[in-house]
Amino acid sequence: MTAPIGAGGMSAVFPNQLLTAVAGSYQGHSCAQIVLPQLNEDRWLTRIILQTTLTASDVIGGAGGAYWNTSSVPAKQAPFYLFLAAPAVSNLVDLALIGSVNVGEFIAPVKVPSQTEVWGIWDGVIAASAPKCQATFALSAAG
Repeated sequence: MTAPIGAGGMSAVFPNQLLTAVAGSYQGHSCAQIVLPQLNEDRWLTRIILQTTLTASDVIGGAGGAYWNTSSVPAKQAPFYLFLAAPAVSNLVDLALIGSVNVGEFIAPVKVPSQTEVWGIWDGVIAASAPKCQATFALSAAG
């Protein structure tokens, strides 16, 4: 019973749609950000699938910098942060939720209350490269 999200937060819709990031700012520097719109009912976020063609030249500092260091353990490639509501006003769900790109990640279910947006941020991605970042958020009914 899944379907892509349409033109708004309809309560009968389970959003499993590929969304494309836009350029934004996080803590004073550039990032790629993606927003899953509010839904009318509580949902459980159970999986995040990230897709991108980012390379070291797509992030601030390039290879070996703060946002792209494949020599570190674990390797860091445009770290992805997850928030409930806008980053400036909400709780950070997990700062190190996904540390690499092009992965599908099952997570401990996170309850997304009704009328709450879900924000994902690829930290350090330059503005011109933001459209390369895409994500799918898999949600299920909260009942």
